[in-house]
Amino acid sequence: MNSQESKESETQEKIEESVKPDETDSIESSSDIEMEKKPKRIQTEKQKEAFLRAQAKRQENIQRKKEEKLKQEEERKKEIESKIVKKAIQIKKKQIKQEKIVELSSDESSDEDIPAPRKKVNVPRPKVNVPQAPVQPPKPKIIFF
Repeated sequence: MNSQESKESETQEKIEESVKPDETDSIESSSDIEMEKKPKRIQTEKQKEAFLRAQAKRQENIQRKKEEKLKQEEERKKEIESKIVKKAIQIKKKQIKQEKIVELSSDESSDEDIPAPRKKVNVPRPKVNVPQAPVQPPKPKIIFF
């Protein structure tokens, strides 16, 4: 019986060995076949040159757009700065005027000399009742013939 068992185990081992390599070989062979079926396309020299030109043009456009954006940003900053300066000048002029008014009023020793501004007061006028004679309609003239 040992001989039969040993033969059976040997045959099973052979079967297992033959099955395992076949399974892996079949999988590898199918993937290899698929890879071999479609080779990588080779670009021609003109295609390579055109691709390089396109890359260079793209880089130029990116650089140009960056420069334009920077210029617009600088212009916007200058515009804002000029608005701020104009506003500051207006405020400064207003302050100078107020200081001059304060100086003028402080130079005058007495406030009594300057009359206070008068406000115009609207006084309603009294209504005058003028008696009017009642108007009687003219009498119709009747003439009989």
